[in-house]
Amino acid sequence: MKKKDLIVLSAAAVLILGSFVFIYFMFFAPKTKTGAATIKSVVDKQSTITGVFDDATLSKISGLKNYVSTNLDNIGRTNPFGPLE
Repeated sequence: MKKKDLIVLSAAAVLILGSFVFIYFMFFAPKTKTGAATIKSVVDKQSTITGVFDDATLSKISGLKNYVSTNLDNIGRTNPFGPLE
């Protein structure tokens, strides 16, 4: 075999071996704490909701403005793309 063939063969062997290792780790991933157990631990750490807001939150809420107002005229028009009546 030529030197070029050996290099190509060794590179292919490394790629194939690497893909098998990757597949193995994808199929047999270590079990981690996820799902319901994580949600339960977060809920256990949280305190009860008191409903009391601090001054920073109240000032942030009062600073918000609602510039979007929905006009309820012409609901159910026969031609929605026609001129407004």
